[in-house]
Amino acid sequence: MRFRLIVLLSLSCCSPYLLAQNKPPNQSVSLKNENDVFLLKGNDRYYSNGIFIHYHWVHNTYHSESTVVKKIIDVGLKQQMWTPQSLLFSNFSEFDRPYAGLLLAQINFNEFKRMDRRLSYGLEFGTSGKASGNQVFQEFYHKTFGLPEPRGWEHQIPNAFVFNLMADYMHQVKFSESADFIFATQAKLGTGFINALQRVDLRLGQLRSLSTSSFANSFLGKDAHLTAKNNFIFIGYGLEFVLYNITLEGPMNKEAMHTEEVVPWVHHFRLGFVRNTNKNTFKLTFNWLSPEVPGIKNHAYVGLAFFFRWAA
Repeated sequence: MRFRLIVLLSLSCCSPYLLAQNKPPNQSVSLKNENDVFLLKGNDRYYSNGIFIHYHWVHNTYHSESTVVKKIIDVGLKQQMWTPQSLLFSNFSEFDRPYAGLLLAQINFNEFKRMDRRLSYGLEFGTSGKASGNQVFQEFYHKTFGLPEPRGWEHQIPNAFVFNLMADYMHQVKFSESADFIFATQAKLGTGFINALQRVDLRLGQLRSLSTSSFANSFLGKDAHLTAKNNFIFIGYGLEFVLYNITLEGPMNKEAMHTEEVVPWVHHFRLGFVRNTNKNTFKLTFNWLSPEVPGIKNHAYVGLAFFFRWAA
């Protein structure tokens, strides 16, 4: 009798855990760092560093035979910095682009009304300038690790409130279970950026539909836990039209000590690798950009991203 009681108590305690194990993951956190230091070339210029932290959760999911409706909401915080061609220059007349920093909070709504399409829309808001904390962060980082001291942050793009509306539409075109194209149209409109980007990526490997793919940050909700471990690579090209960029031209309503003219058309190239398990995702992406300012050099950097998913 005592043995049966112990067994029943054990099962009652373990049941919620076992049920949670069988549930699909419906929440995730992600951490991403973008930096040119990962190229191991000793360069520290232009887009110098970006740190992104996000929390994602499934708002609702509905499946029928031919359609999938899923909404994923994500909130996040990002800090990004830009520097000129050399941190050793102290006279801003020698800079080929301004020092600039952003600290922005984000919220995005991602809707999947078909398995092969995603509509994402949201907003971001925060600050530019010294209030973004980028100057303090880079000076502390360089001092701590014995790197050259940046000498031009006093000429950075000034403090200003930044608010942007964002939209992103993705469409998947499959050729087989191991090859597809992802077409994406993105746009931003606000006091920080006014731009539009058209991109196409070729994916090769163990692929899933956009509605259950880490490529679209949708490895959540019903059927996500049934997706086997998978890896894939992608290669993409994008063309961006730039009308306004606060990190180059300064705030719309405030004068900056140093600004530069934008190049209206910027070319983007990227090459990446993604590894997925049921609970984790790792992304490695090499990014290349054509000059954003007339007369400066091309730029490249690497992004590393980690996702952890769970059921709640």
